[in-house]
Amino acid sequence: MCRIIGLFLLIKINKQTTREQNNRVFAMAHTFMSCGP
Repeated sequence: MCRIIGLFLLIKINKQTTREQNNRVFAMAHTFMSCGP
């Protein structure tokens, strides 16, 4: 479940952010996806 939500957030936010902000978003999404099995 967390992986799906994290991936969705990553894709959704990716459309609104610049390349510089992508690194932070990716790190957040990676942490988010790690909470699931």
